[in-house]
Amino acid sequence: MNPYVVEYFIFVLLATFGTLQLAFSNKKSIRFFIGAVLIFISYVWFFTVRNRNVHSVVEGTQLFLIFAFASLVSILLTKYLKYFYNKR
Repeated sequence: MNPYVVEYFIFVLLATFGTLQLAFSNKKSIRFFIGAVLIFISYVWFFTVRNRNVHSVVEGTQLFLIFAFASLVSILLTKYLKYFYNKR
C-alpha cells in the first residue's frame, strides 16, 4: 500500500475525530482540550513527515474516498466511545 494513502488516512482520522470532540464538548472540558490537541498534532505531523509538493499516485477520487472512509471511521469511533463511557 502506498504510504501517502496511509498517512492521509491517519491525518483525516485524527483531524475529524478532533473536530468532533470540539463540536460535542463544553468549552472548558477535557474533550475540548483533547480535540484541539488532536487537530494540532495531526496537522503538524502530516505536513512535517515528508515533502508534500511531490506528485503522488493518490489524487482526485481516491483522496475523496479516503477522506470519506476516514471521516466515517471517526464518527463510528466517537459513537463507540460515547456508548462505552455512558455504559460505565
